[in-house]
Amino acid sequence: MVGLAAALLLPLSLTLPGVLWCTRDSACRYSWLLAIAVAPALGLGISSCVFFLWPLLPQPCLATLVGFELLLYVPAGAAFSLALFANRSRSEGQAQPRLHGNLVFITVSGSLIVLVCSSLAFAMFLRASPHGDFDASAIWNLRARFLYRLGPGRWQDAFPADLPWSHPDYPLLLPASVARCWLYAQTETTWAPRLIAGIFTFGVAGLLFAGVARLRSSNQGWLALATLLATAKFIDVGSAQYADVPLSFYVLASLVFLVMADNEPKRAVRCEALSGILVGMAAWTKNEGALCLVVLLTVRLASLLMARPLGQAIREFAPCALGALPVVIILFYFKLSFAPFNDLVAGWSGASVFQKLSDPSRYWEVAKSFGNQVARVGWGMAYFLAAYGLLVGRAPKCNRKTGAGQALATVCLLVLGYFIVYLMTYWYLPSHLKYSVKRLWLHFYPLAIFTFFLYVSTPEEALTIHSHAFDAESPNTSRP
Repeated sequence: MVGLAAALLLPLSLTLPGVLWCTRDSACRYSWLLAIAVAPALGLGISSCVFFLWPLLPQPCLATLVGFELLLYVPAGAAFSLALFANRSRSEGQAQPRLHGNLVFITVSGSLIVLVCSSLAFAMFLRASPHGDFDASAIWNLRARFLYRLGPGRWQDAFPADLPWSHPDYPLLLPASVARCWLYAQTETTWAPRLIAGIFTFGVAGLLFAGVARLRSSNQGWLALATLLATAKFIDVGSAQYADVPLSFYVLASLVFLVMADNEPKRAVRCEALSGILVGMAAWTKNEGALCLVVLLTVRLASLLMARPLGQAIREFAPCALGALPVVIILFYFKLSFAPFNDLVAGWSGASVFQKLSDPSRYWEVAKSFGNQVARVGWGMAYFLAAYGLLVGRAPKCNRKTGAGQALATVCLLVLGYFIVYLMTYWYLPSHLKYSVKRLWLHFYPLAIFTFFLYVSTPEEALTIHSHAFDAESPNTSRP
């Protein structure tokens, strides 16, 4: 367990002060919570890249890996810590109207009850299936075992093309993270994938709360947290040790920092660069992450081009693109040197794609599957969000956050992109939809919740607006 703890804690020497350095001066409120939510997952992503490049070092062994990571993490973490200490400032957050004490109690206590229940359910799922569900054993943990058991000298054999059901072309963030933990622990302990699953699952929850609370209000953040954790499928897939929840984390984190960059100009460059790194990690997590990368960068560039002159837009876009570039280079190296050709793309041809896109029945099949998935998530959740939106209304114009439109556009384009991929799929469409839609919607579900709670009024704003309207309509009964 000491080796496993070292494997998980060592990257924090870089990522925790690094995330604080990106956000601390802009507003101290929720900076620590945001950093604690982001840093472990960011550290796992960076360490998985280092682990993948480790065989390129002379005489790759555990000692060289530890030495290389110490050489990378410790000086960088010290530099970030010094920069953070030198640039401390007080919070710049604006004071918000106080919410009535009873409503605060209801919001916080209800969200904490949901948090406790979801944590217990997560622990029970992990105890019942310590090796994860089917895809974890057949894809993610299987690839980790190949990497760990074969050793760096035989990694080429870890991606057999004659095992297509194991998807050997999938990126390596999750398998490399698990194999790295096993290497540190010197044993294939099931605690490694289980702890990593917990880091990502509750990292998404913490990130969603901290992002909404910082940009809107703490009570709005509690409601967003409860909405996510009350979705049973999210906890189920998170505990299954799949890569879908990690992908949703990186997609959400990249948009949170982009919105922060637009609303906190003093740290805009740092937040944009961090956003680029995080969306690059999304592409390094699953093949679908490449679509997320393209969509997010396209939306970001388009939004800047519509609001600024060309030269200024390119300059502001550069940190985000350059942040993603190193991870994209590593992904290309993996795809060209190790991964076999993707089975989905291999089945495409111009004639077959045109035939499928011109078949109206396929559009209906995909749309029906998407609609059924909404029903499986729970109409109760949809009714709650609709009722809450109607009750509080849209956020006042003075309180709407710039950059929120990018989050909405990203969600819409991701749904459209997934829809088109299903239309063109090489596999039998009903089976492909049956076994994948129930997981893939999670890729943008936390982002959709984040976007919703950015656009609607907070409870504080709604009470203030209603109280002012009541005061304006009340007759003046005072005598002269």
